[in-house]
Amino acid sequence: VSDWSSDVCSSDLGIGGGDPLPDGRGSSKMLKLEGSASELHFNPKEDKIAVALAPNPLIDEHIMFRKVHIVEFTSRDREGAVVKKAINLNNPGKLGQLAWSPDGTRLAMTTGKDKHDPKEGRLWLHAASKDGWRDLQEGEEGHVDSIVWQDSETIVSLNSVGVKNSLNQWNPAFHASMWISEIIGNVTASKIRKTLKEKFAFIGHTPRHPPEVYLQEL
Repeated sequence: VSDWSSDVCSSDLGIGGGDPLPDGRGSSKMLKLEGSASELHFNPKEDKIAVALAPNPLIDEHIMFRKVHIVEFTSRDREGAVVKKAINLNNPGKLGQLAWSPDGTRLAMTTGKDKHDPKEGRLWLHAASKDGWRDLQEGEEGHVDSIVWQDSETIVSLNSVGVKNSLNQWNPAFHASMWISEIIGNVTASKIRKTLKEKFAFIGHTPRHPPEVYLQEL
């Protein structure tokens, strides 16, 4: 697997406040995980990563059989980063986007409903509890194209319903969604990202122009 942990002093990154290593550089150590790795996301609060592992590097395995693993690791002076525990979350279908909540307690993802679903268009949530996976879209129409956490309790998703796009808010604690707004005009949108002060950016295009960046305020 190609997952590496690097000890890089902050002075090497140009942000100050760190003691340099004896040779003035950081060092990298490979984490021993089984499979071909992709979609690497650090937990914002703990020494954990969410990583997607396919059985092998073949493209069919990458598309069909990637499984999300939560990997806890610890750092040792002589050995570098060592895997402490790796848990296979067994996500239900094809894998799309992964996103940790800001407080690090929940992992949201877009996925297929099951292995037969042709597209990773459902919004699922995994919490550090006995609940495991929850399909937040159960009973909801539409296709989730992209997700971003607004805060630790709220997910904003970019949805497609028919030929239209909309922004939706999801509250995982109450298993509820709320329609925010329809994307203006005939813009076909994708890849939403959060900016500052309740504004969101997304990529959109129309029949008159190629993909451009749009800003949407809630």
